[in-house]
Amino acid sequence: MPKELPPNLAAKFAREVYNVNSGDSFALRDFLGHKAFSQVSGNQALLKAEVGGRVLKATTDSFGLCALGAGDYQDDAFLI
Repeated sequence: MPKELPPNLAAKFAREVYNVNSGDSFALRDFLGHKAFSQVSGNQALLKAEVGGRVLKATTDSFGLCALGAGDYQDDAFLI
């Protein structure tokens, strides 16, 4: 059975994902370096979304990320 993510860690990931989406590749590496995430290359992906209304020009923007878990979170996926 998957282990529940502690609320303080869930809040940390939710807060810090905004830094990842700033385009700073160091922030992304630092964020994904957390021990809860798998370090196997190719096990992470940025999520993209179109933002804007039908009247305004829509743009593609970083929306979040997906990473596989490691350690206590092995076989779990993080959608942040």
